[in-house]
Amino acid sequence: MEERSGTDTSSVEMDIPTAPLVVVSGDVVRIPENKTMLIGPGLTYENNRVRVTKSGVLRSNNKSIWVDRNNRRYVPVIEERVIGVVLGRLLDDYRVDIGSAHVAILSSVAFEGW
Repeated sequence: MEERSGTDTSSVEMDIPTAPLVVVSGDVVRIPENKTMLIGPGLTYENNRVRVTKSGVLRSNNKSIWVDRNNRRYVPVIEERVIGVVLGRLLDDYRVDIGSAHVAILSSVAFEGW
């Protein structure tokens, strides 16, 4: 799989790749004028150009082109470090949104000594 330089922040124009290619939102994919392709998930057609709308791996076959994404829901693991948003305070605990199906409960005693 091809990867792009991490320092390039501008949108990129590219031809339909023969191998999987990592793309980010805003990239433009050139499709030859003599070729008709179905535009799949993660792509949009605007102003006579195909633009990437979701980050992932650009894949194609003879008939279609799409962005393959890993968009599974986050499943927390005990002792894993996470970043969260404090939603509120209970008596001795904080309710924290960590991006999972349920909120986390963080004891206020965890901050003792700070």
